Amino acid sequence: MLKFNWKLLVILMLAFSLVFALIGCSQQKSKNQSQSNKNQEKSVPNSLIAVDDKLKELIDQLRVIRQMKEKKKELKTDSKEGSKKEEANSEDQKLGEKFKSITNKDFKKEWSKAEELVRQVNKQWNNYEVTAQKDNADQLVIRQFKDNLNKSIEAVKDNNTQKSLVNSNKLNLDLVPFFKLYKTKKPVELRELQFYGQEILFLKDKWNKKKEDINKSKEVLPRLKSKIKKKKISQDKFSKLKNSILDLEEVIQQKKDKLVDVKARVMLDNIKGFKQ
Repeated sequence: MLKFNWKLLVILMLAFSLVFALIGCSQQKSKNQSQSNKNQEKSVPNSLIAVDDKLKELIDQLRVIRQMKEKKKELKTDSKEGSKKEEANSEDQKLGEKFKSITNKDFKKEWSKAEELVRQVNKQWNNYEVTAQKDNADQLVIRQFKDNLNKSIEAVKDNNTQKSLVNSNKLNLDLVPFFKLYKTKKPVELRELQFYGQEILFLKDKWNKKKEDINKSKEVLPRLKSKIKKKKISQDKFSKLKNSILDLEEVIQQKKDKLVDVKARVMLDNIKGFKQ
């Protein structure tokens, strides 16, 4: 009589289980890919645009607060030294007069505006999150956005200008995967570059991080160039942006803080140029 081979049966069962598991994964992957393709035929949801708009308003408001603090500090230093900058242009003089009268009450008012805006970002995100889930956004990407949003809220509540700017700006990069789900008029790579340019502008004395950001900006350029060709965008705009990034890289390597500030703003202006 032939003996029943239990080992062979176990091996066969494991083999069939593996085959079915692979088929299931393949079908799920195909389903996700199909959903992704369908999403990319859809326009960007208004709820996601609303998140983006409020985030821009928040960062603009935080930049106003930082400008107020820096100008106030500068005027205080000038007052102690008993001198003024002779070469200050008319715009600087006007700003000087404006910021001379700033009080702690004024700062509280500006921070209240920032707190309201970060609440609006949170509210608009809450509106979009349901859509993101329906459109099969990666759960890890959703989690990351929510974590960084919490950090931004905490920094604004603490009236910490530096942390507020840096953490709020991270949300720009966090939004990239969500915009990739849909059909966009402009390449999403511009958003990545905006994040790096702003981080370079916001960070103080962190030269290694600035170098890392400028290197990542350069890595984005080939992908952006490819997208520009497909979307039939002016090559001159790309060349201007590329040159401004290379100029910024040079002054970062030289650790020239004032020049970095100027060159980073030029880079950001060139990114805005794509939207016009």
